[in-house]
Amino acid sequence: MSSAYGSVEAAGEASVRLKDEEKGSVETKNSVQTTGSRAGLKAPHYNFIFVVSLAIIGVVLFLVLADVWGMGFRRGDDDDDDGGDGDDGEPECKINDPRTSNSRYTTTLTKVELNLTKYPNAVCNDGSPGAYYFEAADPDGPHRATWVFMLQGGSWCFDEESCQQRKDGTEEILRAGELVDPQETGSVATSSTIWQNTTSISGVFVAHPCSRLYGVNKVWLAYCSADAYMSSSSASPETLDMHFQGATILDAVLNEAMTTHGLLDQADSWDSDSDGDLEKPLVVLTGYSAGSRGVMVHLDRIRDEIHDQSPNIDVYGVLDSVVWLENLQGQVSDLVNQTKKAIDFLNITADRIDTDCFLDHANELWKCIFSQYRLFYLDTPYMVISSTRDLRLRSQGSFPKTGEKDLLKNPESPFEKVGKVDEDQGGTQKEFFAEVASQVLELFIELQEANSIVTAYAPSCDTHTYIHKDTFLDFVVNSDNSTTMLFALEQALDKVGFVRSRAEGCPEMCTFPPYNGEAEGTVPREYSLKDGFFLDNCELGISCGPCEDTLHDDLRTLADE
Repeated sequence: MSSAYGSVEAAGEASVRLKDEEKGSVETKNSVQTTGSRAGLKAPHYNFIFVVSLAIIGVVLFLVLADVWGMGFRRGDDDDDDGGDGDDGEPECKINDPRTSNSRYTTTLTKVELNLTKYPNAVCNDGSPGAYYFEAADPDGPHRATWVFMLQGGSWCFDEESCQQRKDGTEEILRAGELVDPQETGSVATSSTIWQNTTSISGVFVAHPCSRLYGVNKVWLAYCSADAYMSSSSASPETLDMHFQGATILDAVLNEAMTTHGLLDQADSWDSDSDGDLEKPLVVLTGYSAGSRGVMVHLDRIRDEIHDQSPNIDVYGVLDSVVWLENLQGQVSDLVNQTKKAIDFLNITADRIDTDCFLDHANELWKCIFSQYRLFYLDTPYMVISSTRDLRLRSQGSFPKTGEKDLLKNPESPFEKVGKVDEDQGGTQKEFFAEVASQVLELFIELQEANSIVTAYAPSCDTHTYIHKDTFLDFVVNSDNSTTMLFALEQALDKVGFVRSRAEGCPEMCTFPPYNGEAEGTVPREYSLKDGFFLDNCELGISCGPCEDTLHDDLRTLADE
């Protein structure tokens, strides 16, 4: 690897910090005895031990530096880029290597409360001000005009019982008397007063230095409206005296980015004919779970409103774990019942419903906020991510699923084997998982056929949501054993012409196994997927690929064996 790349990687480490749990603690232990024969060593023995120790330290340092510089000493790393056994003098490809993916890092964002004088209706369920967490890009960085907005997920409330559960969760935190990390409260928060002043986050926000999304402006909307960001309703007896203003909060945060944080100024100063280093401004609007459904509903409207202020801003959507299915196991899923209740209870008005969808489904307006139908009406280019074994969909199966509720509450444990198919328990559960997988893949195929600008990513993981986690940087599809979700997103942006530059000195993508080629566990796929689809080729309903091997590097080792 060239020294230029080393400087790029070093620059990246300045903006991120190790996860607390990975830092560990260092204990000093005195393991040297001062009695017995050890105490009687002569001076020559000390000199010998000193020389040997220096030699060992030198070897260790050499191996560490060699690994950092790309001089691979592990199996499969022959320090070339042609796939042969010999060394052709070129550095190995490492663009998606876990050693440079930043997956062990997080970045810290700072809480910003919305000014209720300026935005009087941008409030949480209890009337406290909505809030977002923000980290500005380096003002001199190459991607300072790229803005990633991420909407936190956490289900929604649609009747008295589901809303009371959220109220109870917030009350419990308030009684404890300590502020909490907002990432832990997505499914319970009804107030911004319970949140800490900072939060640490991974995923797309810590893209590695060679990524085209490195060093961007980061905006994370903390979720306290319980409405999937779809409503603008004030408290009333009909809403159980709760405000549902998620859409209002979203609009206020976007306006702050435009007017306060400088996005509109960047758009005004960008000139497509200039030779300057300012890229054309880009807004990436993303969310996970309930947040992704909010993005789905607002994406086209937000694009239009941004373009009304400036045509010099590109807009792209990323919908993480957005897929809901109407029929499972031959019956209507509970997700449909929730949506029908929510559209009335939350007073989701016509301006949140696409005009064409409204005309097509005038008697079934719930379909216009239900992803299986609404995704077909999006005009703005977007990428959709959903596991073929998504836990939210699997929760709709009518059979015992041990452990899944725990993982839904704590989705930060993506490698926990929860609800895994038991081959000895009969075919019902396996058939259900196969049905879910088939419907997800068929939906993606139909979306791509209807709109070629759609990019889809379908791992086969026992998880739910990715974009804010290290799995967004580490998981690869086993069909090419190389493409992470981050790299798929970069390709998706290229596909629609929203090209971002890469830092000088960065390597090209690898073109040889085990860095690019089918991994173990792939099976022939009956589906014919076109460009812009990335998936694990597994038997339908079965988990394979990175989900089984947990780490990118482990999967490559398997492919090389």
